[in-house]
This record gives sequence, C-alpha cells and structure tokens, in this order.
Amino acid sequence: MLEPRIGAPPAGRTPFVIFLDVMFSHDNPTADGSCGPGIDAVQAFLRRYDDSVAASYFDSLPDFFDPQILVVTPTTSRCVTREEFIAAARARARGLAAGRAPVAAQSTIDLGGHYWLTSTHWTLTLADAATLDLYSDFLVRHADGELRIAAYLTRQDLPRLVRDMSRTD
Repeated sequence: MLEPRIGAPPAGRTPFVIFLDVMFSHDNPTADGSCGPGIDAVQAFLRRYDDSVAASYFDSLPDFFDPQILVVTPTTSRCVTREEFIAAARARARGLAAGRAPVAAQSTIDLGGHYWLTSTHWTLTLADAATLDLYSDFLVRHADGELRIAAYLTRQDLPRLVRDMSRTD
C-alpha cells in the first residue's frame, strides 16, 4: 500500500501530490446495500438474447433493452431507440445471408450490483462458410426487477469486415 509522505521534497525536486481512488468489483457495491441478480443471471440473460436473435425472434427483443440504448462502434457513438436498434438487428440479419453468430465466450464484471459489463466473443459463420471472430460488450442494468441492455459496444466494423472478406476471395 502507498503511504502518504509528509515533509519537504528532496533537494531539487518540486512537491506534488497524487491521489489514488480505486474501487474493485468486490468492494461494497452500492450505497443502499442492495445487490442485483449476479453475474450468472446476467450471462444467462445475454444467452437468452443470443438465442432470440439466432432464432430470428425479433418480436421478443424489446424485452431485452432499455427504451434508449447507447451504441458505440469504432467510428461512432449515439443513442438510439429500442425500435431503431431492433430494426438495425433485423437488417443486419438479412444482410448477412443467414450467417449464425453463437456466443463462443463471455466474461462479466460486476459494476456495483446494479450494472454489469459483459464482454462477448462471437464466432460468425457466413453462408459461404467464412468465419469471423467478433467481439462486443454490453452494459446491462438491473431496474424495476428486470435486466435490460443499456449500452451495446462493438469492437469492430462488421459491414467493413464482410466487405473486406469478399474482396479477398
């Protein structure tokens, strides 16, 4: 542990102060002492979301999202409505020619009992049998007794990746 030093700095040195404030995921999560459903429940929630997308059950998707979702890509960030996000998911599913992207792995960090950040690795197999490793992150929140996706962060530009793959074939 770093201990603060009191007194004059060594000769020829300028005094400075460093403040460290670190919170770890195992710290007391919330000021009200409440605790959400936990990491296992969040991961199961995201697997249900993945299953719904894979089965093209787009009518069930509103239940997974907040009314407004922050969407962050490598080139943009913006808030969209739940309806806009689902419309984009439908369009992407049509545009990928029946590609399937099951979850290969996920890792979740508790951000205080009401929020979780889940990093997800997807393996997308396109109709032409090409495979892409995709990574995205979800900020999931617990409110009104329900889990909801509040933010979707993709780590790559999927349309560009698909275009680049088709150019190399």
